[in-house]
Amino acid sequence: MAAEVVAPAPSPTTSSSLDHDMAVVQTQAQALIAIKAAITHDPSSCLSSWNTTSTSSNSTSDSDVVHTTLQQLYISDTWSDSSPPLLSISPNSFPPIANFSFCATIQMFVLFGIDASGVSFPSSLGDCQQLKTLTLSTTGLQGSIPPSIWQLPRLQYLGIEDLDVENALYTLNVVDAVYNQPDQPPTYKLHGSLPSTFGFCGAAGSTIEDMTIEGINLTGHIPASIGTCSSLQNLDLSQTSLDGPMPSSLGNLAHLQRLYLQSNNLEGPIPSSLGNLTHLRYLYLLNNNLDGPIPSSLGNLTLLEILDLTYNYFSGPIPSSLGNLAQLQTLYLDGNKLTGKIPAALGSCSQLIELRLGFNSLRGSIPSELGMLINLQELSLYLNSLEGIVPVDALHNLTALQVLRLFQNNLTGKIERLDLSKMPKLESFSVYGNALEGGLPAGLTESKELVIFDVQGNKYLTGSLGNTTTADITGLSNLRVLSVSYNQLSGDIPGWVWKLPRLQALDLSNNRFSGRFPATLTHLSYFKLNQTSHRNQTTLYEEVPVTIKNTAFILNYVQSGRIYIDVSRNHLEGEIPESFGELLGLTEANLSHNQMSGHIPAATFGRLMQLDVLDLSYNHLSGGIPQDLTSLRISTLNLANNQLEGAIPTQNNFNTRFTNESFKNNPGLCGYPLSSSCNTSNNNVTTTTTSHVGSTSTAMQLMVIWWDEVVSPWALLVGYPVGLALGFLVCRALSLKGIK
Repeated sequence: MAAEVVAPAPSPTTSSSLDHDMAVVQTQAQALIAIKAAITHDPSSCLSSWNTTSTSSNSTSDSDVVHTTLQQLYISDTWSDSSPPLLSISPNSFPPIANFSFCATIQMFVLFGIDASGVSFPSSLGDCQQLKTLTLSTTGLQGSIPPSIWQLPRLQYLGIEDLDVENALYTLNVVDAVYNQPDQPPTYKLHGSLPSTFGFCGAAGSTIEDMTIEGINLTGHIPASIGTCSSLQNLDLSQTSLDGPMPSSLGNLAHLQRLYLQSNNLEGPIPSSLGNLTHLRYLYLLNNNLDGPIPSSLGNLTLLEILDLTYNYFSGPIPSSLGNLAQLQTLYLDGNKLTGKIPAALGSCSQLIELRLGFNSLRGSIPSELGMLINLQELSLYLNSLEGIVPVDALHNLTALQVLRLFQNNLTGKIERLDLSKMPKLESFSVYGNALEGGLPAGLTESKELVIFDVQGNKYLTGSLGNTTTADITGLSNLRVLSVSYNQLSGDIPGWVWKLPRLQALDLSNNRFSGRFPATLTHLSYFKLNQTSHRNQTTLYEEVPVTIKNTAFILNYVQSGRIYIDVSRNHLEGEIPESFGELLGLTEANLSHNQMSGHIPAATFGRLMQLDVLDLSYNHLSGGIPQDLTSLRISTLNLANNQLEGAIPTQNNFNTRFTNESFKNNPGLCGYPLSSSCNTSNNNVTTTTTSHVGSTSTAMQLMVIWWDEVVSPWALLVGYPVGLALGFLVCRALSLKGIK
């Protein structure tokens, strides 16, 4: 946090100018004191030195007077997404002092990271003709940007940003932006429009070097006159709602190094004139409505380091000329309509660190030339129509690779030739939804950095899940997601699976695994954390397809509060271990379609207070339904097609929370919502199938059973009148509970 006032250097003055300067000083001193009064929250007392002594002068010496003439005012606060502004400006106090009396001399005016909620844009700043730097980077500033701001003749740096809007649009991880948009668009508090001409550009000579207008609702197009700002080095008009085409005059900005036009409504093609910007280093055009082919002239931008065209409507092939970009470090082309093959020329971009070409319509094979990108940390080619064999040898050269996303393509071949140990920094390996075959990649259990391993839905993967004879392994201590479902893997589930300390999502479903659960699951440390502890864990962002509540969908990130095990549709046998009760963070458990036997452990699932989904259907489980299950807030329960018996528990409305589908095909099970009622005699429970007669409801049948088995015997003992009264009370109680 800082507050700074800077005065100009001394200069010779006359007696007449001294009186004038004294008047200016006194007026400016009053303005500064008014600004201090407008700061309603200053916990660090950074403005404590601003007082009538320090901002006025009792001396009549020339130098004292001149030294107090205000030239620069810089008030800033350390601000971040997690740390809100500490300095706050009063909306009632600030507008009156917006008639800045120091406009005659002020050259720099900066408010950075300040909470200006409810404060109107200080329109009189447009009268400060000496301004060279104007920065209003605040939260909550509102109103209209006066047209006079665009005409300040000496302006070199212009920055107007709403930090609230900027933060709202950047809370999404780039991985999930294609699926998850903000719940509602940000609320723009500042508005205005770009002029047809700029006073700081044009024939008189361009002075502006940096123009940053972000998070402001600017109506209209980018004017062609922007091309007259020939001194511009940085142009940022991102998140401003601008529409229309990109003017070809942008190609006239010969000194431009950074161009940020993302998150607008721009449309039409990229003008080929952008190829003239040979000093350009950063080009951000993501999240617009741009279309047409990517111009090959972009290959002229040999100093370009970042090219981001994500989430537009670009079509046609990727130009091979992009291979000329020797300094390129980031290439994001995902989320478009690109076709054709991946150019082998991209292998010449030797400095490339991130390559994202996913969510397009690219065809052909993955070029082996990509193996030349030895600095590559991310290779994302997902959701295309790529085919052919995965270039294993090329991938082995990418020793710096951290993220490999090849999912949802038509790739074939054996990936068992791929040795993950040759990519020691690999964190994410996602190849699901292809037609890969053979065994799993070598070196899986030695991968120390791996966080996500997802090979589900390849159908032809066979063999076992790594080393089944070794319970302890050297790697996978960071693994959070292990998903191998919908394949043909077989054998026992190796012991090391149940010892992964950070595992969060385990999906082994739809395979041919056999064997039993281990007696202890205590090494699944993350599963043992309760919900409060999960909130303190780092949220894992990634795209992972899962099936929950019989619905398949994409989890664009594995939420820190979602912890699940799915081993359904295998050949597992034996009893459910008691140690399941130690997995306090478990939210979904699917053990269905196996050969599990024995009882549902009475004190096991009842401890899992976070459990939301429990599916034990299609097994050979016997015994009764544990009463402890009634204390859980399960939304989806399936115990069907087992050998369970006894009455369905009624505590906490357990029997009314689920339908017949949750309990069907258990011959010994009785009670609502099944049609088999429970008879109690001699402390034994027998079932009686009750047919529905006429319009008699199930609730009425229960009332009749209760009358026959409970009320009537007491009525015989205490007399017929009392029996009638008791019957009335029973009926009344049932009606009050809403049972009709």
